[in-house]
Amino acid sequence: MRFPKRSSTHFTEAEANKKLMQLAPKNWVVREVTERDYGIDYYVEIFSKNNELTGDLCSIQLKGTQGLNWGDEKAKFSGIKTSTANYWLGLPVPVFLLVADLSEDDIYYVSVKTHLKKQFIKLSNQDTVSLPLNKKLNLKSIEGKAYLHALYHREKNTNKFEFYLSMLLSNIDKFSEMTVNRGRDHFLEVEIDVHLDTRNLYMSCLFVANYLNIDWKVSSLNDIYHYDYSVFNDQDCKFHEQSYDRLMGEIEEVLQETIAAALKFVLITQKEYWSSTHPVFYQLCSNYRYQFKI
Repeated sequence: MRFPKRSSTHFTEAEANKKLMQLAPKNWVVREVTERDYGIDYYVEIFSKNNELTGDLCSIQLKGTQGLNWGDEKAKFSGIKTSTANYWLGLPVPVFLLVADLSEDDIYYVSVKTHLKKQFIKLSNQDTVSLPLNKKLNLKSIEGKAYLHALYHREKNTNKFEFYLSMLLSNIDKFSEMTVNRGRDHFLEVEIDVHLDTRNLYMSCLFVANYLNIDWKVSSLNDIYHYDYSVFNDQDCKFHEQSYDRLMGEIEEVLQETIAAALKFVLITQKEYWSSTHPVFYQLCSNYRYQFKI
């Protein structure tokens, strides 16, 4: 008598699913998608450090393989349909491709949108694209899981990156004047409009620097306010000229590096994406290309 046989493909898929459930971070709630032929296998809801559900979501495409062709701890996952890639880019949440290498007993991941934006032009003139895998980006190691969450938050905050960089560039002349307009009477209270401009500069620069993993060595605003109180013991004024001088001096040390790195990211690393999908923002960045030597 003859009986149905389990295909190797079904076996690999089942083992990949088991491996995901075994290695998924503890703060993930993994929900399987019933219709899985459109490029998404799971939706993941991510708990905060306090085990709170804050609406952090991502989408997962899971693939299984009996072995990847590693070279110098890097591999490629090929054959991804550009129609699927376009679908991923259009999703309102970060998307990760997870590849379960059963021979390695591990799962490797890639932030899909991050890499598709680097090869955006291919989505209109090719049938398939490839995505890079890095052996360090895996679900087994503590470092790999930590970096996955860093990539998640980076992709989630793409719109905020565009907003804060636009703020920096649109006010660059004002901010330049602020960084040099120092050395006045240290005992004077900083005018409210200057105080607000300083906070805007601080928050914009901080966000862009964090987005690009630039080392942020500037004191926190709370530390500056505590410093101000320790010097002046003034309940009615949080921000004197002396504190302003200190903060602006620290910002001045990172402002040039931060804007230059951001412009390089937009104008070179992800040029095809930004110029095609956000042309006004791309032109704004282009206007400062030569000022920041990009």
